[in-house]
Amino acid sequence: MKFTKQFMMGRLLSEEGGEGGEGGGAAAAAAAVADDPSTPPSFDATGIFNADGGFEAIGSKYANDDTDAEYIDRHFKGKTPAQLAKILKDNQTAARAKSLTYPGAEATDDDKARWNAGAGVPEKVEQVMPENFEEFQNATGWTPEVATPVIQAMIDAGTPGPAITAAIAAVQAAASGQGEQWAEQAQEARAAGETEVREAFGAEFDGKINGAMVAVEKLGLKSGLSQEQIDDVKAGVQEIRNPAITRMFANLADSISEAAYRGPGAAGMADGFRGPAEEASAIMNDSSHPMHEKYMSGDRRVNDHVDGLLDKAHN
Repeated sequence: MKFTKQFMMGRLLSEEGGEGGEGGGAAAAAAAVADDPSTPPSFDATGIFNADGGFEAIGSKYANDDTDAEYIDRHFKGKTPAQLAKILKDNQTAARAKSLTYPGAEATDDDKARWNAGAGVPEKVEQVMPENFEEFQNATGWTPEVATPVIQAMIDAGTPGPAITAAIAAVQAAASGQGEQWAEQAQEARAAGETEVREAFGAEFDGKINGAMVAVEKLGLKSGLSQEQIDDVKAGVQEIRNPAITRMFANLADSISEAAYRGPGAAGMADGFRGPAEEASAIMNDSSHPMHEKYMSGDRRVNDHVDGLLDKAHN
């Protein structure tokens, strides 16, 4: 239990006559202590302090209950007036130190430092950066260059460390959930796209995909793309990330092959693209051709594709 200066001095002096009478001087002394706790009080302490100048045990005389009496006896018995004044002053100083007020626009650096220390505001970004930053980055897409200024802004605003950690965790959880949803939607879109292309290409699906890959390679080189860029486009075509693009390159490959064909039954090539007869021959005879192994194993779709190429060459 804590006591203010006014409470202690009022309780101690109330038996001496209050504001008037023989207690008037004591009341004035108490008021002086309230204004300046560093000044020891001077008043008639008859019955309050013993012959040695120490504070007497007061028991329940000035207490509301036994707990008050025990607390007063334990903390103030034997103390001189100067010591009592210092206790009161120290208690008030400690109470002010524990009282935190968020620093406003006109706060001084000392105000901010007091708030930061009391509220647990981190000193450095590294103290509250996600421990597994790779996992955090995969979920949110935030790089250190993005996360650092965001966290620093929260520190500068006086945000306690636990609050920053909770906010960062919430961002990661929300982004992770959204990312999973996007991944599911993308997977559904790819499956629908593949179904669309398979229905459009029918038995020639594998052959047309292969032709589309060849078209990407040739056109990529002509366009001055790097091999890495070409391979990225080829992956998109093969995985049917965009069914319209895959169908476009497949039909482009067919058009170039037909333009390269030089006559019935002949194998012609123009600018590196096989004609239908040459392509059919490569599938049947060239072990390095990606469809050769399936052809030799009797794959129905590859055989249908070869028949289609031969029909184009002879009709």
